[in-house]
Amino acid sequence: MAKTLTRREPAGIVKPIELGCYSLHATGLDVVGKPSLEEHEHVGLFIQHTHKATGWWLADWLRYGESRADWRERLSQVVDAGNIAEKTARNLKYVGENVAPSRRRDDVDISLHSEVAPLSPREQEAWLEKAADNNWSRRELRLELRASKRRKVIE
Repeated sequence: MAKTLTRREPAGIVKPIELGCYSLHATGLDVVGKPSLEEHEHVGLFIQHTHKATGWWLADWLRYGESRADWRERLSQVVDAGNIAEKTARNLKYVGENVAPSRRRDDVDISLHSEVAPLSPREQEAWLEKAADNNWSRRELRLELRASKRRKVIE
């Protein structure tokens, strides 16, 4: 008999996402039965892609909600109920508003996009491409941006 991992969810939590033998909860993942290696790989890829995309999903979700005058008051209550820190929500919304989907790169973390959000679209594209090509961390991109600003002042 296959080993089953189970986890208790607190009351009121959103229902889990079911993917074959896998049940993805807010607090973990349960496996019921014995999935194939292929199914395990597919679920792993889903989880990895989801992890990378959730910041953008939340940014666009917040931006759309804010665009609806009839939702604004209730939306803040939904955000509060979801335990999203106000600063996090504000930052994600800013990045979502200032980095158009056409300039977003899936090979660069959203945190790097936040560093280039105040720049012009052309500068955003150039810096994100450099970050991707050089595999920069957020800190490295920030240092490069500062160095670039200092060079412009000197010139």
